[in-house]
Amino acid sequence: MGAVSVPAPIGGWNARDALDKMEPTDAVVLVNWIPRAGYVESRAGTQEHVTGLGGTVESVIPYRGSTAVKLLAAADSQIWDVSTTGAPSSIKSGLTNDLWQYIHHSNVVVMTNGADTPQVYNGVSIIDIVVTGVTATTLWGCNAFKGRAFYWKQNDQSYWYAAADSYQGALTEFDLSRVAVSGGSLVQMVTWTLDSGDGVDDLAAFVFNTGEVIIYQGSDPGDANDWALVGKFNIGEPISIRSHCHVGSTEILATKDGYLDLSKAIHGGEYSEKSNYSHKIIKAAKDAATQYGGNTGWTCLLYPAGNLFIVNVPISSDESIQHVRDTTNGGWTKFTGWNARCLGVHEDKLYFGTSDGKVFLADIGVADDGTAIALEAVPAFSPLGTRTMRKLVTSACVVSNYIYPNKWALDGLADFMFTTRSTVQTDTAITTGASAWDTSSWDVTDWASDSTSADINAQPMAWRSLRAIGYTVTCSLRLNSQAQRIVWFSTGYIFKRAGAI
Repeated sequence: MGAVSVPAPIGGWNARDALDKMEPTDAVVLVNWIPRAGYVESRAGTQEHVTGLGGTVESVIPYRGSTAVKLLAAADSQIWDVSTTGAPSSIKSGLTNDLWQYIHHSNVVVMTNGADTPQVYNGVSIIDIVVTGVTATTLWGCNAFKGRAFYWKQNDQSYWYAAADSYQGALTEFDLSRVAVSGGSLVQMVTWTLDSGDGVDDLAAFVFNTGEVIIYQGSDPGDANDWALVGKFNIGEPISIRSHCHVGSTEILATKDGYLDLSKAIHGGEYSEKSNYSHKIIKAAKDAATQYGGNTGWTCLLYPAGNLFIVNVPISSDESIQHVRDTTNGGWTKFTGWNARCLGVHEDKLYFGTSDGKVFLADIGVADDGTAIALEAVPAFSPLGTRTMRKLVTSACVVSNYIYPNKWALDGLADFMFTTRSTVQTDTAITTGASAWDTSSWDVTDWASDSTSADINAQPMAWRSLRAIGYTVTCSLRLNSQAQRIVWFSTGYIFKRAGAI
């Protein structure tokens, strides 16, 4: 009889390597768990923030000015103020399209959607933008670069730029068709920060729907001495106008070839493994783009407070999953249960809109608006020391802070088979009767912990009987949890040898 302890899958979800070649700290399946440095924890929950927006919430737009901080949402052909819980306030109606792109410039937020006149919000009121040189309602995308606003149309190869330090007024066209070699149309303009050795500089990267990327350096497109073409290269085709996000000094783009680091892609090319931010889940990323790339709702977002990079993958009009990477540890996971149509960060908090006219606050509490969070994990299969000998696993334990260790649905799996038998249970909310810190009277009531992931450790080594026989084995974990944030450290196995090859 032998015993061994295997670390929790801190390497995260692996949707790339062969099952027999995975690192022992990876996972074949990891749903609603976050791989951190040294442990894996269940994700936090969600709670309803605002309801009654009348239709699908397609945009969540944060505004932070010098005197006001607001959160806007677009739904039902309106723009709403959803800064506080309760009844939302409509600040603009009679619009055509709720899919807004936005930039912050000159203490306002500027919004474009390619169908309505771009809107300008200053924290108090919202008005139409005033531009000349282009039909305002055709402006689809926007970006702020070195003090001026840039705009572009859908299905077009040009962009339009404002005067220095401006977002409106006379706009000037710059036609990229004379330098684009693959045709197509402009989908994204992103800012790429480059350290060339003699200082840091921001470059303008124009991304076409063909995957061609055109790089310019400078600050004034109207001055040939201050606007120079510095490079062109190809990446996978971008999935949508929103499928990119600034992370650190680079830009991450969700494409049909995976989620690419723009800085590395420029040096490595379209098919470089190093350029793929999602290389650990490359098959899942490509499959998602193939199956759902035409759906509305693709968004890339950095959520600094949670140390998470999030790609929203719309499965249908009212269902979505998220591919999520811990930005500190680098491990990937998959979230389910949010069904987000759009995402946004406001005052360091994460929000998302849904198809039924609601805005939710995410990464809070331990349940999804009162519904248990479905946790699932299948760690990498392990030979438990040797690949030439069959093992019979008889018991396993999950070393964690979970207060209800007997609620785990544990199944022994062997030789890459995934048949599970145990019934998934739902735990109950923890009720201690204790009072919140700094609220109740001293020496009258017991203090409660200020953390849902407190060191509860009711039965940290609760062994459970199970059976798995094979050359490589693992133990799947499933649970519907609404009791606490669970911190998972390792899994222990008791086994005996069952014969050689």
